[in-house]
Amino acid sequence: MNFDAQLDHFDNQCQVIETACGEGKMPFRVWSPKVRDAGISQNLVLLHGGSGSWNHWVKNIDALAVRHQLIIPDLPGFGDAAALAEGYQPQDTADWVASGIQQVIGNQQYHFVAFSWGSVIAALIAAQQPVQVKSIMLIGPASMGMMPKPLARKDLIPRNADMTLAEIDAVNKENLSRLMIYDKNKIDDFAVFLQTLNTRRARYRSPRFIDGTYVLDGLAETKMPLFILYGDRDASAYPNLDDREARARQVRPDVRFELVPDRGHWLPYEAPELVNSQCLNWIEAHSGS
Repeated sequence: MNFDAQLDHFDNQCQVIETACGEGKMPFRVWSPKVRDAGISQNLVLLHGGSGSWNHWVKNIDALAVRHQLIIPDLPGFGDAAALAEGYQPQDTADWVASGIQQVIGNQQYHFVAFSWGSVIAALIAAQQPVQVKSIMLIGPASMGMMPKPLARKDLIPRNADMTLAEIDAVNKENLSRLMIYDKNKIDDFAVFLQTLNTRRARYRSPRFIDGTYVLDGLAETKMPLFILYGDRDASAYPNLDDREARARQVRPDVRFELVPDRGHWLPYEAPELVNSQCLNWIEAHSGS
């Protein structure tokens, strides 16, 4: 099966706008709504996870772009985006992404839908844009503070330059089961292809920030509607999900916090129908916020 052609399907339907990023560029892919309904069509900014790219959302784009405009960047140091200078901090990424969003949609309001590492950037930007950001939906957010090592998480298998492509694919398939996807039946060849493509291009070391409190610090400065969604078998969080909810409620008592049974970290891929439905209902409920 030609997986490049599957990605081309999405690229052929979007506009790519390049904005500044460090000493290079950061691509924002923009899908216009297929059906534009006044009062319903919204701007949705989707931010991918660590060692990922825009294609973390391949199972969500078609459903979400029916009535909404999707804006999906490759975050700095991932995918086709330029890397940042050594010494970078999460706020540096947030600043470049916020500047890019401004260039793409100006002062229009938008909703954040962010996965894993993208949740850090969404929270930091939302704290600085209380009017422009209408709502926040975080999926499997990282950087919720120092916690015991999750029981379900095994160390990832390292890759090296001596491996064949087949060996790299095999390692990435195993790593997907260790970190990203709980139901091994959901780890198909396309998921392995995306993991191999994305990890090969990842130059930003996001794991060193995962024990920080960046998400909590950002959310503490926000008031817009907030929805946090985890798979209850998320290998990056299990079994500390009660603690994560308590920490979220400490800074945002009004948070909507939900768990998806028997699903893991990469919910947009492992449970796309549920994520799409939850996202569309959430956006509809807060389109007038």
